[in-house]
Amino acid sequence: MIKLERDIDLLGGIASKRELVARDNHAESIDVVAWYGRTVILVRKGWYARAGTAPEVLSAWALGGRLACVSALAFRGIVAPEELDTATLHVALARNAQRPKRLPDNTILHWTDSVPFGHLPGAGRSAVPIQGALRQAMTCPGVSTRVRLAAMNALAAAG
Repeated sequence: MIKLERDIDLLGGIASKRELVARDNHAESIDVVAWYGRTVILVRKGWYARAGTAPEVLSAWALGGRLACVSALAFRGIVAPEELDTATLHVALARNAQRPKRLPDNTILHWTDSVPFGHLPGAGRSAVPIQGALRQAMTCPGVSTRVRLAAMNALAAAG
């Protein structure tokens, strides 16, 4: 594993070029490694992830956000993906963010006032915290009552 890969892992699997350069990676080297796309990929302008990052996380980041609602609960293992009603991707965006120009079908946006995504450590960059995702699921028009109950039951069982 090269230093760039280790640094991305230490930063939660997704990192900005600025963070990587601050860790003594050369900007040009980052671009070359991402261009080949075998171990590191460009997620969106200025942001890189390890190849093999969950596709739903990459889709959320490509839109400028992170996983939200039931997508976050499934990512964190609270709700099994097969329990979800549809293949809808739920994405959290900062309230002051621009609406994506091309929003894929089956995508629901959740606007939030939380900490900017790039400043969150670890898995916080991939998905909103469990409590926030559960709150979103309780009010999201795209989530059935059955899925809401499954999420609450799974959380209660987890303690």
